[in-house]
Amino acid sequence: MKKSEAFRAILTAGLVVGVLDISSAFVIWWQRGVGARRGLQGIAAGLLGAKSSDGGLVTASLGLGLHFFVAFVVVSVFYLASRKIEFLTIHPVRDRRLHCDVLVRVANGLSNVSTPDGERVARRCDSYFVDRVAVRIDCAPVLSTNAAIVMKDPLDFTGKVALVTGSSRGIGAEMIRAFGTRGGQCVVNYLADAQGQNKADALGVAKELNEPLVIECDVTQPQQVEAMMKQIQDQRGGLDILVNNSGIISDRTIKKMSPDEFESVIRVNLIGTFTVTQKAAAILRNGGRVINMSSVSGQMGLFGQANYSSSKAAIIALTKVSAREFARQNITVNAIAPGFIDVGMSKGMPEEVTQNFIKQIPLGRLGEAHEIVDAALFLAPPMASYITGHVLNVNGGFYLG
Repeated sequence: MKKSEAFRAILTAGLVVGVLDISSAFVIWWQRGVGARRGLQGIAAGLLGAKSSDGGLVTASLGLGLHFFVAFVVVSVFYLASRKIEFLTIHPVRDRRLHCDVLVRVANGLSNVSTPDGERVARRCDSYFVDRVAVRIDCAPVLSTNAAIVMKDPLDFTGKVALVTGSSRGIGAEMIRAFGTRGGQCVVNYLADAQGQNKADALGVAKELNEPLVIECDVTQPQQVEAMMKQIQDQRGGLDILVNNSGIISDRTIKKMSPDEFESVIRVNLIGTFTVTQKAAAILRNGGRVINMSSVSGQMGLFGQANYSSSKAAIIALTKVSAREFARQNITVNAIAPGFIDVGMSKGMPEEVTQNFIKQIPLGRLGEAHEIVDAALFLAPPMASYITGHVLNVNGGFYLG
């Protein structure tokens, strides 16, 4: 932050604190029958000596000036302290605005500004007019030049290491971008292909992120997965968020489906999710998050998807078992079950089939990729710390079970 911006924010906060405090003082003086001039002279007397209270308007003006000077000094001290003391606020000044955390603590520390919260609740009333103003301060920050309200971002992943498997394209790519734009340290994973397209896509995604790791890994190969986790441990110190997103689809009716077609989908979708989760357990930090990608197909069983539906149904069971086992480390495990999303695998459906499904969706449309990303963003931060073993349906009402 520029010094000029910090100065403007502190100046604004100092003015507000000073006005609130002197306003409450005026109310008290009025209640006690003390004139405003006499009260201001008293402020000067407290700092310059008893004789100054005998002065005239000049002394009263001096008292008012000293009052605001003290307010500016106190706000400045709290701002400087907040850069060293975490409990005051993590980012006291952001985008030229002083956060309410600092101001409220300053206000509570000055006399006449506000009745302490506990006393106010006990008395079930506001002691003075300015208490109502102080309550408003507690709801919004003091603004310097911008009228937007600033709150602590619940989706701030600064310092969190996030791995999304199969994140070279599609929903996986959108997810890792979302974590990256919110401060996360991202790990982009891709499966090598003969044409090198997956690697190119992964590197393209990585260009949009801040110092990402880009790791080639086949999630069906335990040794490769273990090597990926070791690299994350060595270069990032651990893992906070794991999204098991890798998956394939190979539709065919049961009569026409070969054993290899059935097993290949199970191997990537189910065994891959199991393997990555198992190997990640060693580096997942306390309070970590595991998010598995299931599907409405695993809940309903869709025609021609014996392999895919089986794999996604099994992922739901795996999620519930994992949630129980990982809970002892305060790690939550949840699943997202998308419906028909206008990206990736759903793009391959014939138009007639797509329109038929849309008719069955109460919201009357396909889902968007960002709506699945939003579900992951909901499950990943601390605000979802008491949700585990849950399947979050994102399907527009297609399945309501």
